[in-house]
Amino acid sequence: MQGETLIPPNDEEFEFTPGTKSLIPYGKTRTHYQPVDHWYGDAHPIYKDGKWYSYYLSLPYSTPNRGTLAGVEQGLDVSEDLINWRETKCSTDNKDRKWWAVANTLVNGELYSMFNDTLLNSGYGLSTSKDMVNFEEQGLKYPYSWVDGQARDPSLFYNEKDQEYWFIYATKNSSDIYDNAQGKIYYSVTKDFQTFSTPELLYDPGNCNIGECVEMFKLGDFYYLIMNWGTTKVGGPRYRYSSSPRGPWLRPQIDTLQSTDFAAPNSCTGQEKRIAIGWTPEYANKTDNGAWAWGGVKDYPLEYYNLLDGELRVRPAIDFTKIDGEETFSSLKDNYTYVSGDGWSKTGGSYFYGKGKSYGEMWLGEKHQFFDLTMDFTFGEDNAGLGVSFRAGNKDWNGYELFIDPVTNQAIFRTHFERHINIMSVPISLKRNVKNSFRLVSDGSLIECYINNEFALTSRAYLRGSEDRVGIFSEYGSAAFENISIKDLKEVY
Repeated sequence: MQGETLIPPNDEEFEFTPGTKSLIPYGKTRTHYQPVDHWYGDAHPIYKDGKWYSYYLSLPYSTPNRGTLAGVEQGLDVSEDLINWRETKCSTDNKDRKWWAVANTLVNGELYSMFNDTLLNSGYGLSTSKDMVNFEEQGLKYPYSWVDGQARDPSLFYNEKDQEYWFIYATKNSSDIYDNAQGKIYYSVTKDFQTFSTPELLYDPGNCNIGECVEMFKLGDFYYLIMNWGTTKVGGPRYRYSSSPRGPWLRPQIDTLQSTDFAAPNSCTGQEKRIAIGWTPEYANKTDNGAWAWGGVKDYPLEYYNLLDGELRVRPAIDFTKIDGEETFSSLKDNYTYVSGDGWSKTGGSYFYGKGKSYGEMWLGEKHQFFDLTMDFTFGEDNAGLGVSFRAGNKDWNGYELFIDPVTNQAIFRTHFERHINIMSVPISLKRNVKNSFRLVSDGSLIECYINNEFALTSRAYLRGSEDRVGIFSEYGSAAFENISIKDLKEVY
C-alpha cells in the first residue's frame, strides 16, 4: 500500500509502571443526569412546545428496601435538548398520592395520564394537567376487575384512523407451570376516557413474566409494540411490528433494541422523531456482576427509526458536540504508545492489522478517563473480532473491552482478556469489508456504545485504573481502524 508504514511491536521493551485499580465514586458522571437525593426509575416522556417532559419514578436514597418500591414518588425533569435536564416539582390535588403520571398523551393540548391506583388498589386512575406540572385527579376509570390477571404498566396509543385512544396494559396470568412466563398484553378502546370497551388480547409473547412498560406507536406504514420482557428483573426493550394495529405481530430477525441496562424505556414523538428514555440500574456493592437494584441513572436518550422493510433500529438522540470537550487523541496527528502483535501498519490517519496475524493491540496516546471515542472500522475476510480496550494498564487487572464479534454477530462488553466474564451483550448485524461507524462513551461508571447508528449497548463499569489507557485491538486477522478521535467530556453536571 502506497505510503504505508509498518509498526513494529514494542511490548517487550515498553517502559511502563502498571497502575492500581479502584472503585469509581458513586454518582461521578459528567454528562448523565442523576437527581441529587433519589434514584431515577421508569421515565414516561411527552413532548410539548419545544420541551421534553420526563415523568419518572423517584425513589429516595433513604428507602430501606428498594426492591418493594414502597417509597416511590413522582419525579419530573424537563429539557429542551435531551442533554440538560432541569429538575421540576410537579403536584396533584390529592396530597396522599405519591405518583400519578405514567400513561401520557395530549388531548387538545391537555395532558392526560393513566396510572395504577396504589391508594385504592382497585384499578387504573386518570389525572390531567393543563400546564404539565399541576395535576387534578379524575377518579378511577378502569377497575382491576376487568383485568384477567395481575395488571401493570399502562400506556396510551392514539389510533388516528379511527380517532380513538387505546388503553394498553400488561398482565401476569397465574400458572402452576412456568408461572414466571405468563405475561400478556391487553387493550381497551375509549374516545372520552369515561367508558372503555371490553378488554381484548393484543399480544401474547409466551415467554414473559410481565411486559414492563409496554407501548405501541406508528412509524411510517408500520405499527410497533415494544416492551421489556424478562422473568427475574426488568429487561431491555424488545419489539414486534405489523402493518395493522391489531396484528398479526411479526418478530424481526433482531428484536432487541438495547441492552438490559437500558431499563424500562418509554418513548414519545417530538420534532418528528420517536425518542426513548431509559435508565441504568445500580448494582449491589458496586460490582459489575452484582445483584440488580431498582433505580439508577438516566441514560442518553435514543431515537427509534425504521428501515424500509419495517425493522427498527436505534441511534443516539443527543448532539455530542454539546458534551464533547477538548480532543485528546487523533489518529491523524497523535502517536500510539504500547504496541503488541506483528501485524500493525499505518497509512495517514488509518491503522491496519494484517491478514493471518494473531492478537494485536495498540494504545492510543496517554490517559483517557471521561471520554467520547469515535472511529470507523472494517472487518477483513479472516477477522475473528475487534474492539476497544479501556481503563487498561493496571497491575492484576486488565481493564474492560467492547468486543465486536462478526462470527456470532454480537457486541460484548466484558473485562479485557478475561473472556469468560461477560457483563453485557446485544445482537448486531454487520458485513465484512464494509466500513462501520463506532462510538464509545465512558462517563464514570456509565458506558454507552453505538455501532453504525443502528445498534446500542449501555452498561455499568465500576472499576477504574490509575492509568486509564485506551486501545484498539484485533482478535485475529485483518482489520482497519480509521478516523480515530478521543475527546474529553465536558462537565454538564
